[in-house]
Amino acid sequence: MNTSTNNNDEDNTARRESDVEFSSTAQGGALADGMTLVRAVLAPIVAGAIIWAWPNIAWACLASVLFALGALTDWFDDLLGGSEKAPGRAFGWFDDIADSILIGAALIALLYVTDKAGILGWAFGVPAIIYICRDLIVAAIKGFEFSKNGIPDSKIGDYKNIAAMIGVSLLIASPWLDMVLSRFRASKTDDMMALYANPSPWIWQIGQGFLWLAAILSVYTAVKYFVRKPAANEA
Repeated sequence: MNTSTNNNDEDNTARRESDVEFSSTAQGGALADGMTLVRAVLAPIVAGAIIWAWPNIAWACLASVLFALGALTDWFDDLLGGSEKAPGRAFGWFDDIADSILIGAALIALLYVTDKAGILGWAFGVPAIIYICRDLIVAAIKGFEFSKNGIPDSKIGDYKNIAAMIGVSLLIASPWLDMVLSRFRASKTDDMMALYANPSPWIWQIGQGFLWLAAILSVYTAVKYFVRKPAANEA
């Protein structure tokens, strides 16, 4: 009799622990999915701020802060809910697509304003177009297939997203970061007017460097994805 009671108590304890673990997983997954959706919502707001008045300092600050907030949600959703295939996530498959929407919207807006101002150069235009086109194709396919079959996570894909987030953040923030850098340089020299008349292009160029890295990694991961997909289907 005592043995039976002990077994029942152990079973009930294990069941309660399992229920608590499931509830915690579900809550973390819901928060992660919410942060994923935040990135998709922020995308048109960031693009609108860029198109409206970039490179105005105030609007550049607003757009860069909102973009940085969206980039941080990409880190927090993995921290809270796990990877996009974690059991508690209902919209984990939308994670990468939300990244593509946020980055792509910002890049399209920057392409528009730089072209309108007559300062669009190939060093920015080429990697931006490569990245946008690659993500449009892969994200569309992933949105249909990823929710059904799942695609193995790729560390290189994570590095691609990190490089793109950093690069676009710097590109958006370059007007006010250049001003900060110019003020710092002006404090080191007497020729302040010359520095303000010729602001440093370093922030924009560093952002372009990260964007080129992201574009190269995006092409590499796309090739691996399409090569791996037929093999996965055969298996």
